[in-house]
Amino acid sequence: MGPWLCSLLAGTSWSVVFLLTVVPVLTMPLEFCVHQVINHLSCELLALLKLACSDLQFYESLMVGTSALTLLAPFAFIVASYRRILVSVLWLRSAGGHAKAFSTCGSHLIVVALFYGTAIFMYMMPQDKIIHD
Repeated sequence: MGPWLCSLLAGTSWSVVFLLTVVPVLTMPLEFCVHQVINHLSCELLALLKLACSDLQFYESLMVGTSALTLLAPFAFIVASYRRILVSVLWLRSAGGHAKAFSTCGSHLIVVALFYGTAIFMYMMPQDKIIHD
């Protein structure tokens, strides 16, 4: 992979993330009931929606849709890639090759499951349970 393709892929991913997350947040005409402080390191969208008094149904649907694009699609791609790796590893004849491949892939899959699992749980569960608690 050359530097041009690497820059193109990185720029595309940053642009898509910007369009799917930052632009909708900045264009939301939310009304807030009282002056409140969000005690977070960053301004998380769910924390912001909990403070809003306006109708949130459209924004909840928008968040679930963008979460499906940014979480489920890459997760499915990663799982499909590791499935192909697993099939290739099973064709190896040496037991040492199996053990080395499974130890490497196993740790990677644990990290992927922890990252995507928590994010999918947080953003894909019904929002009325999160926002109106």
